[in-house]
This record gives sequence, structure tokens and C-alpha cells, in this order.
Amino acid sequence: MPPPAKYKNKIKLSMREWSAAKAYLPAQKNGGSEGESGPCRVGARAAFGKTNLGGKMSMKKMIKKYRKAKGFTLVELLIVVIIIGILAGMMMLSSGAAVDKAEATKIVSDMRNVKSACLMSYADTNVWLTSADTMAATAVKLVTLTNGKKLSDYLDSTPEGYFVGKSTGLVYVEYQGAVGGGKLAANNGVAEKLQDMTSSAGLWSKIPTSGDPEYTKASANVFMVVKK
Repeated sequence: MPPPAKYKNKIKLSMREWSAAKAYLPAQKNGGSEGESGPCRVGARAAFGKTNLGGKMSMKKMIKKYRKAKGFTLVELLIVVIIIGILAGMMMLSSGAAVDKAEATKIVSDMRNVKSACLMSYADTNVWLTSADTMAATAVKLVTLTNGKKLSDYLDSTPEGYFVGKSTGLVYVEYQGAVGGGKLAANNGVAEKLQDMTSSAGLWSKIPTSGDPEYTKASANVFMVVKK
């Protein structure tokens, strides 16, 4: 049964909506009026939640009530998207700080391993490095000891970017950020984490001198004392 001409081009109905609504239309063939009641009309009113059979419900109100469904409004969806964005940003900042902390901890751990290698080599040779390393830092894997071994022989693996040197009786370990892969740079997150570890790890931003450790995040190189 097609929609009556009086409703044509006014309301677009889906097949499901029209099937539910056509029982509510006037009985065209029998000459009925829009206010009449019948079995179909009773079913339509019941389907749309209207129990007062004596009243009337306009087509527009009936369709509006039928189409009304619980859902999210655009504002609610936007609020959810904003909250998700804020939480994602917080997680990214947190994960970035954790990565910087892990890299700083790795640098300190490698420096301590090199320091331990220097101490073990001294226990074997009773000499702090060789004369070739006296005033300039030399890469760990190139340091030759008086017993014919290299400093790297005292390490399970030789990390890149680490150097050892002597300066007026001072033996130190140095990590150069540019040589070590660029993870440590002036004022980046790793440098900030190293600065926080200055006192506990004994870090310096230059060849160590007297006084307390004083590493600052403005330095891309970090030093650790082996022997004063």
C-alpha cells in the first residue's frame, strides 16, 4: 500500500517505518476517517506506546516518536575524543620520560663497568693504563695494558662512545654522546635524567677536579672518576 498523496514528499519513510505506520492511516478504501479505531490501528497505537485509543496522533509525531532512539550526541562524542586525546598525550609523555631514564641508567651502568675493568686491570698490572693514555682520553677498546692485554678484555662487551684517560694522576671514564649514537645531547631528556643522578652516581660534566660531582644537562659528555 503506497503512502497517501497527502503525505507524499513531506515525510520519507523506510520500509520498516511505513509498515508500522500504515496501520495508523485512515481506512481509504472503506471511507474511514483518521480518527477511527480498528484492529490495525490498535496494534499501531500499542506499538508506539499509545494506549489512549480515543485520542489522535499526527503522522509527524508518530514518526518522530518511532525514530527517537537513545544514542550519543555530537557534543558527547567530542568530549570523549578530547578525553582520549588528553590521556594519550599523558601516556606518551610518561613513556618518553621512562625511555630517557632507562638510557641514562644504561650510560651510568656502562661507565661503572668500564671503571670496574680499570680496577681489575690495575690489580693485574699495578699500572693505571699506559703512557700513551696519559693526557688524552682513548677509546676503551684501544687501551693497551702493560701485560699485553687490552682494557676491553676485562669487559663482556665493549660499549661505543666510552673512553678512559689520565690527568695529573687522576684516572677517569668519559662518555661522549656524539660518539655513543647521539642519545645523549645537551639539554635533552637523557641529559636531564643524568643531572638528577649526579650525586648518587658521581657524575661530572668535565674532567673531574676537587669538590663534589657537578654534572649539568648542558653538557653532551659525562665523566666518572676511577681513581683520584
